[in-house]
Amino acid sequence: MAEDVGGGGVRKGRKQPALLGPVLVHALAGCIPDQRAERPLLHSRHWRTKPRDSNSRWMTVSEAGQAGEDMSAGTYEESLPCGGTLKVRSTEWEILYYFPGPDLRHNGTFVSVPGGSIDKYILAFNENWSEYEKLKSSMPSGGEFSKTGKMGMTIRIGRFAQGVCIQSYHMPISSKQQLDTIISGYRYASQRAPEIQKLLASL
Repeated sequence: MAEDVGGGGVRKGRKQPALLGPVLVHALAGCIPDQRAERPLLHSRHWRTKPRDSNSRWMTVSEAGQAGEDMSAGTYEESLPCGGTLKVRSTEWEILYYFPGPDLRHNGTFVSVPGGSIDKYILAFNENWSEYEKLKSSMPSGGEFSKTGKMGMTIRIGRFAQGVCIQSYHMPISSKQQLDTIISGYRYASQRAPEIQKLLASL
């Protein structure tokens, strides 16, 4: 059953990817699922072989291999329940976020976490969290305060987007559980991406 993803692109099916060569596209591990969900989230693993235009289509990894697609020249994408999309190419990878604008009059914002900087982001989240807790306990109530943290993050105190934000007011982390979820997801991505790159190199 096909799903319309906008712009004429179609994401094919919801089947779990099959064994491709020596690598099994296995179930997601290391990310803490959204606690609001009543059942485990479905994790998408798709191969985009063309730009997302009127002629683009989405395939599972196994479908792409069976179709003879040049996967080494494409981009593997996997949705992370801890936030963002893991995007892997043969020579690099990243976690990409898209945050919609406040309304239709404003464009959304893309934020990229390069794979080569993932350890720096994990360290920055931890350090910014420690700073956030100190500020929260010392700031008077009723006001708003923000400051720039490590790796361009924003630490915010107040009623609006309180917590450690990855950028500006986006993705505020205001609990230790949220922090652990993000860090767990980043560690999963740092293990997952090299596996996919090895797969690309073998094709």
